[in-house]
Amino acid sequence: MEDLKYPIWRITAKFDETAYENNSVSFTVSFKEKKTEQEIEEYAKEWWEKIAISEKNKDKGFVFKEFIITSLGEETWYLEWFCHTSLTRYDNEKDAFDSFARFLKRKRVDINYGGGSYPSDDSYMPMGGDDHWRWKYCDCQVCKDEGITIISH
Repeated sequence: MEDLKYPIWRITAKFDETAYENNSVSFTVSFKEKKTEQEIEEYAKEWWEKIAISEKNKDKGFVFKEFIITSLGEETWYLEWFCHTSLTRYDNEKDAFDSFARFLKRKRVDINYGGGSYPSDDSYMPMGGDDHWRWKYCDCQVCKDEGITIISH
């Protein structure tokens, strides 16, 4: 299976909030269709409204300052919290793991998978994804319905 690549974006929301030392939050996101930076900012605004006014956060006094939207190029996998997500639905663990290993090789992450060891240049931090023994292929119905693949690590 060919490793399809999709545009990946990092969205950082900066805010004024005196209870926290770090006054920003960021995440990566990808879409199957290309989006403009303006469309990504609209997505970020909707996300911010869900987070800032959620029951959990409503009394924290988050005051939005700005979004920083950064294109991370196009790639097959993108990093989330201790997992990687692909917008390609791999039907089995082997195909997903092979694709993820190719991704890490492109990122020059030092892994030992499939009889090959790839040297690291330390420019990409995979949040535990370099440890093959941690990889867990998600085969849940949500992933199937959304047409995505997640490898937790």
